[in-house]
Amino acid sequence: MRNLPLVLLFPWLLAACARPVVTQTRGDVGSGLTHDGGLSVSLRTLLITDTGERSIAESEALHTGDHVYFLVRTSQPAYLYAVLFGVDGSSTTLWPQEPGSEQKIAANCALRIPAQGSFYLQTPAGVEDLRVVAAPVPLAQADRRLCEELRLPCQKTAADPTAAPECPQAARAVFSAVKVATATARGVAALRMTLRHEP
Repeated sequence: MRNLPLVLLFPWLLAACARPVVTQTRGDVGSGLTHDGGLSVSLRTLLITDTGERSIAESEALHTGDHVYFLVRTSQPAYLYAVLFGVDGSSTTLWPQEPGSEQKIAANCALRIPAQGSFYLQTPAGVEDLRVVAAPVPLAQADRRLCEELRLPCQKTAADPTAAPECPQAARAVFSAVKVATATARGVAALRMTLRHEP
């Protein structure tokens, strides 16, 4: 079995590192998402420490053994993809969790990756590249080249005609430290975040 730079802890170990997530509900002020009707995606990376959680900035030094998770939000219902490229060039799809299980996520709703617990950094150390993409239709339809670049299964499938779920008011979040991307002419919003991992 190959070593992955970020490894999802097994469920029986999750309780040891999981901490409750506090979601702010002050509306969308300061969220970084576009309000012009266009699709945008935002990302917040959180480091779990002994005293709680805090946002990390791009290229901030992380260390082997650190525990992190991601909060992602889109301004419209969208298909979401999150892929981590490791130090060795390997790719790990963080979302969707199962190949071919694409479905729209609710607009303005914080999606936690992983849903419970955290990822932890393993050796080897180096620079890891997190890519987050949102699209109004499955990515294989919206931008096949990007789909292949992310090493996702890119068979064209029909978009799910059912509406995306609504986001409960309690799950709406204001991100205080985000990286935001807005959609291109193809309707795809894609962002990258560099994670600098030191021993």
